[in-house]
Amino acid sequence: MVTDLIVGRYEILEELGEKKKAIDRLTGREVVVCAKPPEACPQEELLERLVRLRHPNLAAFVHHFPLDGELWMVTEFVDGASLESLLGASQPFEGAHVRTWMRGMAEGTQATHAANLLVGELSPSKVIVGEDGAVKILDAGFSGLAAGPSGIQNELATLAAIYRRILGEAANANPALTKMEAAQSSEDFLAAVKEIEVAAPVPQGAGDRKPVPRRKRKILFRNWNKRVVIAIVATLIGIAIGFRIALHGEAPTGLFSHFIERTR
Repeated sequence: MVTDLIVGRYEILEELGEKKKAIDRLTGREVVVCAKPPEACPQEELLERLVRLRHPNLAAFVHHFPLDGELWMVTEFVDGASLESLLGASQPFEGAHVRTWMRGMAEGTQATHAANLLVGELSPSKVIVGEDGAVKILDAGFSGLAAGPSGIQNELATLAAIYRRILGEAANANPALTKMEAAQSSEDFLAAVKEIEVAAPVPQGAGDRKPVPRRKRKILFRNWNKRVVIAIVATLIGIAIGFRIALHGEAPTGLFSHFIERTR
């Protein structure tokens, strides 16, 4: 069976559990192929809908064909690490990464629901994070379940739980989490996720401090001229001399006396 598959179109590169990574000789693209037994084969209508289901955050369903009594399904190969493996690394995640992941999962889920399908197995193991940080959900819609209200609610609750798992206790401090958990539709959930991207609030009182315009900051010095500056310096020197005489009973000498003689 594998020999026929290779000769026909797909060249197997690597075993991925029940799936196989392959090269599509017609397109040169890397794909994933998987055989389904007859009792687990999706209906033709579902296969057509999966082919039409396209979104940047969903691994695309590319092709299907029968072979030796089984249905072979071909999907886009997504290079990267599963979100499950990243969470298992127990490392802190940057806020920008978390926002990108959650938005990608929410938008992919919304696209699936819009096609009247459920994602199916929505879990961190089914979410691949690429090197650029973008996420793609694997096998979305393969369950063939229609996107009924209860199913949608369950998947949205799963997404909120994933967000809580990513951030841990820190998730409770974000008001967006409450809105995620209360969302009644994927649109509501996505709107809540977008609130994570709102800039941090300005510290209390900081908004009351208005910067002084440049022209106002210079007004104290703008009209000063050379004579005014000299007069101020001379006054200050005179005050210093007066203090010296009062304290020591001495007439000014040195630079002080020279300056006074020049200014008479």
